[in-house]
Amino acid sequence: MDKQFATALSLLFPVLIVDAAEPAPLLDTVVVTAHQQPLVLADLAGNTAVIDDEEITRSGYAHVQQLLNNAPGVNIARGNGIEYLPAVRSPVLTGAAACGSIRATLDGVALRAPGFCNINELFEAPLEFAERVEVVRGTASMVHGANATNGVIDTRLRLPERDRSGLSLWHGEQGFAKAALDLSRGDAQRGQSLGLAHIRNDGFRQDNTYRQTTGLWQLQHSGTTGQLRASIHFADLDQDSAGYVSGYRAYEDTTLSEANPTPGAYRAARSIRGQVRVGTDERDQQGRALSAWFRDTNMAFRMHFLPGQPDEENSHASVGARAGGWLPFAGGRVDYGTEAELTDAYLEQFQAEPTEGSAFLQATIPAGYQYRYDVMAASLSVFGSYRRPLSEALVFDAGLRTGWTRYDYDNHLPDGRTDANGEPCAFGGCRYSRPADRADDFVSSAVRAGLAYRMGESLQFYANLSNGYRTPQAAELYRLQRVQQVADLDPEQAFSGEVGIRGSIARVEFELAAYQQRKRNVIYRNADFFNVSGGKTAHRGLESRARVSLTDRTTFSLLLNYGEHRYRNDQVAGTTGNLMDSAPLWFGGASIDQRIGDRWNVRAALDYVGKYYTDPQSLHQYPGHRLLHLTADRQFTDSVTVFLKLENALDERYASRADFSSFSGDRYFPGSPRVVRFGAKFEL
Repeated sequence: MDKQFATALSLLFPVLIVDAAEPAPLLDTVVVTAHQQPLVLADLAGNTAVIDDEEITRSGYAHVQQLLNNAPGVNIARGNGIEYLPAVRSPVLTGAAACGSIRATLDGVALRAPGFCNINELFEAPLEFAERVEVVRGTASMVHGANATNGVIDTRLRLPERDRSGLSLWHGEQGFAKAALDLSRGDAQRGQSLGLAHIRNDGFRQDNTYRQTTGLWQLQHSGTTGQLRASIHFADLDQDSAGYVSGYRAYEDTTLSEANPTPGAYRAARSIRGQVRVGTDERDQQGRALSAWFRDTNMAFRMHFLPGQPDEENSHASVGARAGGWLPFAGGRVDYGTEAELTDAYLEQFQAEPTEGSAFLQATIPAGYQYRYDVMAASLSVFGSYRRPLSEALVFDAGLRTGWTRYDYDNHLPDGRTDANGEPCAFGGCRYSRPADRADDFVSSAVRAGLAYRMGESLQFYANLSNGYRTPQAAELYRLQRVQQVADLDPEQAFSGEVGIRGSIARVEFELAAYQQRKRNVIYRNADFFNVSGGKTAHRGLESRARVSLTDRTTFSLLLNYGEHRYRNDQVAGTTGNLMDSAPLWFGGASIDQRIGDRWNVRAALDYVGKYYTDPQSLHQYPGHRLLHLTADRQFTDSVTVFLKLENALDERYASRADFSSFSGDRYFPGSPRVVRFGAKFEL
């Protein structure tokens, strides 16, 4: 494996070997998420990828995966409808670990309360009104706390700093339609904006339509005494869901791919959230700031992937606040603060019909309520960091965060593995087990240290070491199975190191990063169906991105990732040393952009996912795929631009997600066949 790693490194480094010329302004890019404050990349001892509003508009995305997989290290697997499974410097993650390892935020505030994330929560991010999306790969717990062991995906809203009215319209095959209206009035001192967007997509599978409406209101005001920023955002989703198709390479069969083996499955979600920040301009040398937020979410969906296909409903209401400041100290800058949050959450799982299947399944999974509980949660953390230039070229930063979380769990059904009336099941007991009322406390800490070295005006080298933590999710603690009555879980711990170089040489902008991470106390479900901690994994990889201006009108872009993700102990029998499932060694893409005349732009883009194992024992495999996409846009006037997009232009049969189950064998979410979409953007 060391030979493979070295080979990957040798393939990535040649993007740096070019002739010297005028540097491009990559290092002057301003990012926020990595430190919760504006920094130029030249001073950042870490990584942040930026997907700007122009790319968001041009993409005409029907799914968040089509947007985010343009960032290094990101390999989101698209599910049915609006659903997905995330991966950032990791295998494609499932269960509570998926959202518990990658923090999804809106202007730095988590979309969901800590401990109550949802695997598909990014569908609630108002991307239609984003100025940019920032993606931080790797451990970021020192800045963001829990749920950031693998990275952060932060949507940064477009501020109402000028008069602007925009309308975007998209229409295409598979019943796709999207409209977004953005109205803004303001200047650099004050402004307001309103946004409203609606998307509908019937998809290519039977009964797999989703409809979503999002809305946004923003206010900003700047004066001599400070700044005020406020926003309220809502999202409303209705979806008819489709499950896996089963059978070896079933995705190659048109009939199977378009079928829906789980008719009646659905997902309905409503959410509203608001946040406000009052404080000093973040660019001042010294200042203070107070942020506060609320969120209220409710989701119901059919668990079509479980025997009996029960319905789950979950909700939580939460409030939080962050207070802190920054000041000069010993030739550098100190940032400090504290963050607190209170959450009231509810979950129930109800099965309307008797379970079908074997006598064992029918007896151990009775209809009726299977879980029904409340959780009151509180969290508190304190943090501080220090940044100091050690020379004109070298910057040092370090930080520490300590966080406390408490869950108070209240069960509304009989304790143990009985039915909803307290009656025991045959064959030794019911499948679902409910703990007695209890309280759980967790304390964790995260530290980070890094160096950024600027080599002239066009190159920067950086290195950092960090550790992070993931507090167990409420579902991991209180949704138990079989004879387990208590899940004695510890927070997951991640330890990582990263080195990177980025900048510009000649007509090339580039970024190259190498990372290594180890996790311990990984939470998983063992062979006895117990939720336990104690798993160990190892992760290392290389990420590269380059943009080459071949001529004044032609640009070539390359995104290439290599990652090894391995089990370090037998989480599942016989897995020590194995490559983790759903983790391709290679993935990425390439594109060519051509400007024709003064108003035409065309692009050809290739997406690549390498082969990967679909089971922990490395016995089953998906061969990978390559997809070609073609896009074109024409600016008719200064205020009107039209778009044409051809996805999967060669009509490849592929799986957007491949998996192996001991119950159903090979199973897949089939990828979409060729589809054409048209769009237009109007500056009103």
